[in-house]
Amino acid sequence: MDLHRGLDYIRGRVDRPATWQSFPVIAAASGKVCAGSGSEDRTCIQGVGKHVMIRHRKDGRTYYTYYGHLRKIAPEIPVGTDAYETKVKRGQIIGWAGKTGNPGTATHLHFEILTGPGQWLDPYDIYGYAAAYPAPANPRDRACGPDHFWRECPPAPYVPVEDEPPPEGDGPSRVGNASELAIRPAAAARLAMGRRRTPRRA
Repeated sequence: MDLHRGLDYIRGRVDRPATWQSFPVIAAASGKVCAGSGSEDRTCIQGVGKHVMIRHRKDGRTYYTYYGHLRKIAPEIPVGTDAYETKVKRGQIIGWAGKTGNPGTATHLHFEILTGPGQWLDPYDIYGYAAAYPAPANPRDRACGPDHFWRECPPAPYVPVEDEPPPEGDGPSRVGNASELAIRPAAAARLAMGRRRTPRRA
C-alpha cells in the first residue's frame, strides 16, 4: 500500500484545485540542503519531481524536512548532488510550489519531517498527543493541550492569506504573505527540534 506520508499545502480554495497557485517555499529551519529533479537522480534522497531535503542538527539529534513537487528549485541550491553541503537559513526561499512528478494533481507543496530513512514524524502530532487533532464532528469537542503549536485551538483547516499575484516568471520573488503558508511546517519543525512554545497561563 502506498501511503501519503506528508502534508500538502496549497494556495487557493481547498474545494477548487483549479485556483491553486504557486508560492515561494521557505526552509522550516536552518540546515544543509540536498536537492534532486526526479526519482532517477542519485542524490541524498529519491523523490517525485523536483524536491529538496534539508538536514537539521539539534541537541545531538538529526532531523530532515522534505519539500516535494516543486515547480522550480532556488538557483543557489545545487541539484543532483549526493551530499549535504550547501547551507540554508530558516525562512530562506528554497523553491516554488508546483506539481512536478505528478502532473495529474494541482499545484501544491508536499511537506514531510523525518528522523531517518523511512522514519516519518507527524508534523501535526510530534509528541504523540491525539488531542492535537480536533474531533471531526465538532472541532470544539477536544482541547489541544499545553504542547500544541497552533495559533488557535482548535486549528483551522487552512491558513488564510491575502490575495496576492503568484511569482512572476521563474525569478526570485519576495515572500510577503506567502510566508504565512509556511507557518505550520516551520512551527512543526521547530517543535520537532525541541523549541516548544511556552503555554499561556489562564
